[in-house]
Amino acid sequence: MLVAVQSPEGTKRIECKSSESINSFLRKVQSAFDVKADFTLYRERNRKVPLLSSDRKQLTHYGIQQGDTLYLSFQSNENKPVPMETGTPSKRESDVPTFPNTLEDKVDTYLFKQNGTIHRDRDPKLCQHGPKGKCVHCIPMEPYNEAYLQEQNIKHMSFHSYLRKLTGGIDKIYIYYRGKFAALENISCKIKDGCKEHLPWPQGICTKCQPSALTLNRQPYRHVDNVVFENPFLVERFLNYWRCTGHQRIGILYGFYEPHKDVPLGIKATVTAIYEPPQVR
Repeated sequence: MLVAVQSPEGTKRIECKSSESINSFLRKVQSAFDVKADFTLYRERNRKVPLLSSDRKQLTHYGIQQGDTLYLSFQSNENKPVPMETGTPSKRESDVPTFPNTLEDKVDTYLFKQNGTIHRDRDPKLCQHGPKGKCVHCIPMEPYNEAYLQEQNIKHMSFHSYLRKLTGGIDKIYIYYRGKFAALENISCKIKDGCKEHLPWPQGICTKCQPSALTLNRQPYRHVDNVVFENPFLVERFLNYWRCTGHQRIGILYGFYEPHKDVPLGIKATVTAIYEPPQVR
């Protein structure tokens, strides 16, 4: 069977048997990643269930099956990604950026722990293996797979799928660490003053004094994939003022989030109340 191993240096798939011992599997992981320092494999992303070294225990002891993902963590700073600190690399743990403690929503905690892969059944025409095998035609797809999203008429991937795409793949680097995340620049769109070749703006402008052209890209993901109201009276009561007066009102939506089953790693918001703050009519 194939088992994916996710590490700060990328994700690799290891061929193994369900009856294989833990030590034998650890040696395969060490060889695949060329690890020269101590490391630990974890069953879950939250790193609470480590795979303990053993010649007697098999992969089935931890419930590892075809297509599962394990998480590799280095025990030495030598193999860890270099943190970003004001544009200069540093290997000290104290240099890792710190952020204020915030209460994460339960749906984000839940989705973060999910595998997120999209199951595919065995193709009777293309798959040449048995019912328990996997190949490129039936191996589970990532939640951000563009072909699947287009097939299901999903215009934007979910936020957690987008995070999985950024932190996945062969060049996986954790957010906040140096790698494929570029530093932002302060871009100035002001016209340069003092050009002598024409009248001052707005009477004249040239390529020397005009700002560089900017291209705005559409956001590829959405934070909330579906919004529903608990009952129609919430919206009707809110819109009734606009229908009667033609004036607009601002309303703050209150409710809760839950997983959206129709979108990979998606979020659905259920609105239970609309609060209208004091406004000038």
